[in-house]
Amino acid sequence: MLEVIVALAIAALAFGYAYPAISESLNRLRFDRDGAAAVAVAETLLDRVGYDLPLQPGSQAGTADNGMAWQLAIAPYEAQRPLPQSGVTGLQVAVTVRWRDGTLSREVQLQTVRVARDTGGR
Repeated sequence: MLEVIVALAIAALAFGYAYPAISESLNRLRFDRDGAAAVAVAETLLDRVGYDLPLQPGSQAGTADNGMAWQLAIAPYEAQRPLPQSGVTGLQVAVTVRWRDGTLSREVQLQTVRVARDTGGR
Protein backbone atom coordinates (compact mmCIF):
# COMPACT_ATOMS: atom_id res chain seq x y z
CA MET A 1 0.00 0.00 0.00
CA LEU A 2 2.87 2.39 0.77
CA GLU A 3 4.29 1.86 -2.72
CA VAL A 4 0.96 2.90 -4.28
CA ILE A 5 0.85 6.11 -2.21
CA VAL A 6 4.45 6.97 -3.14
CA ALA A 7 3.70 6.27 -6.82
CA LEU A 8 0.62 8.53 -6.70
CA ALA A 9 2.62 11.27 -4.99
CA ILE A 10 5.31 11.07 -7.69
CA ALA A 11 2.66 11.13 -10.42
CA ALA A 12 0.99 14.16 -8.80
CA LEU A 13 4.32 16.02 -8.68
CA ALA A 14 5.03 15.16 -12.31
CA PHE A 15 1.60 16.43 -13.40
CA GLY A 16 2.06 19.52 -11.22
CA TYR A 17 5.26 20.40 -13.08
CA ALA A 18 3.93 19.40 -16.50
CA TYR A 19 0.66 21.36 -16.28
CA PRO A 20 2.20 24.88 -16.62
CA ALA A 21 4.31 23.75 -19.57
CA ILE A 22 1.30 22.22 -21.32
CA SER A 23 -0.82 25.27 -20.55
CA GLU A 24 1.84 27.63 -21.94
CA SER A 25 2.19 25.47 -25.05
CA LEU A 26 -1.56 25.63 -25.67
CA ASN A 27 -1.55 29.42 -25.19
CA ARG A 28 1.36 29.75 -27.64
CA LEU A 29 -0.47 27.53 -30.14
CA ARG A 30 -3.58 29.75 -29.92
CA PHE A 31 -1.44 32.89 -30.31
CA ASP A 32 0.30 31.42 -33.37
CA ARG A 33 -3.05 30.37 -34.87
CA ASP A 34 -4.50 33.86 -34.39
CA GLY A 35 -1.36 35.47 -35.83
CA ALA A 36 -1.49 33.21 -38.89
CA ALA A 37 -5.17 34.08 -39.37
CA ALA A 38 -4.35 37.81 -39.16
CA VAL A 39 -1.58 37.43 -41.77
CA ALA A 40 -4.03 35.57 -44.03
CA VAL A 41 -6.57 38.41 -43.70
CA ALA A 42 -3.86 41.00 -44.50
CA GLU A 43 -2.58 39.03 -47.51
CA THR A 44 -6.12 38.65 -48.84
CA LEU A 45 -6.70 42.40 -48.56
CA LEU A 46 -3.42 43.16 -50.35
CA ASP A 47 -4.49 40.77 -53.12
CA ARG A 48 -7.82 42.57 -53.48
CA VAL A 49 -6.24 46.03 -53.96
CA GLY A 50 -6.61 47.01 -57.58
CA TYR A 51 -9.50 44.61 -58.13
CA ASP A 52 -12.47 45.18 -55.84
CA LEU A 53 -10.59 47.65 -53.62
CA PRO A 54 -9.49 50.77 -55.55
CA LEU A 55 -5.78 51.40 -56.02
CA GLN A 56 -5.88 55.11 -55.15
CA PRO A 57 -4.71 57.15 -52.15
CA GLY A 58 -7.00 56.93 -49.16
CA SER A 59 -7.98 54.55 -46.40
CA GLN A 60 -10.66 52.00 -45.67
CA ALA A 61 -11.49 49.91 -42.64
CA GLY A 62 -13.68 46.95 -41.87
CA THR A 63 -14.03 43.67 -40.05
CA ALA A 64 -13.08 40.29 -41.47
CA ASP A 65 -15.35 37.25 -41.26
CA ASN A 66 -13.33 35.99 -38.28
CA GLY A 67 -13.99 39.21 -36.33
CA MET A 68 -10.55 40.76 -36.81
CA ALA A 69 -10.56 44.49 -37.53
CA TRP A 70 -8.56 45.70 -40.52
CA GLN A 71 -7.42 49.01 -41.93
CA LEU A 72 -6.10 49.61 -45.44
CA ALA A 73 -4.07 52.76 -46.16
CA ILE A 74 -2.80 53.76 -49.60
CA ALA A 75 -0.45 56.72 -49.99
CA PRO A 76 1.95 57.99 -52.65
CA TYR A 77 5.30 56.22 -52.47
CA GLU A 78 8.15 58.49 -51.43
CA ALA A 79 11.04 57.36 -53.62
CA GLN A 80 14.63 57.82 -52.45
CA ARG A 81 15.54 59.22 -55.87
CA PRO A 82 13.38 61.12 -58.34
CA LEU A 83 11.66 58.75 -60.74
CA PRO A 84 11.89 59.40 -64.48
CA GLN A 85 8.71 60.52 -66.22
CA SER A 86 7.23 57.19 -67.22
CA GLY A 87 3.47 57.54 -66.89
CA VAL A 88 3.40 55.37 -63.78
CA THR A 89 3.64 56.12 -60.10
CA GLY A 90 4.25 54.10 -56.98
CA LEU A 91 1.68 53.73 -54.24
CA GLN A 92 2.53 52.41 -50.78
CA VAL A 93 -0.16 50.01 -49.61
CA ALA A 94 -0.32 49.10 -45.91
CA VAL A 95 -2.77 46.71 -44.25
CA THR A 96 -3.07 46.51 -40.47
CA VAL A 97 -5.10 43.73 -38.84
CA ARG A 98 -5.97 43.93 -35.13
CA TRP A 99 -7.45 41.39 -32.74
CA ARG A 100 -7.91 40.83 -29.01
CA ASP A 101 -5.94 38.16 -27.19
CA GLY A 102 -7.56 38.07 -23.78
CA THR A 103 -6.83 41.50 -22.33
CA LEU A 104 -4.10 42.27 -24.87
CA SER A 105 -4.52 43.96 -28.22
CA ARG A 106 -2.45 42.41 -31.01
CA GLU A 107 -1.79 43.56 -34.55
CA VAL A 108 0.06 42.59 -37.69
CA GLN A 109 0.94 44.96 -40.52
CA LEU A 110 1.95 44.15 -44.09
CA GLN A 111 3.20 46.74 -46.57
CA THR A 112 3.99 46.72 -50.25
CA VAL A 113 4.44 49.14 -53.14
CA ARG A 114 2.14 48.91 -56.14
CA VAL A 115 2.56 50.54 -59.52
CA ALA A 116 -0.35 52.54 -60.93
CA ARG A 117 -0.94 54.80 -63.88
CA ASP A 118 0.10 58.36 -63.13
CA THR A 119 -3.00 60.51 -63.46
CA GLY A 120 -1.01 63.70 -62.94
CA GLY A 121 -2.90 64.65 -59.79
CA ARG A 122 -6.32 64.11 -61.36
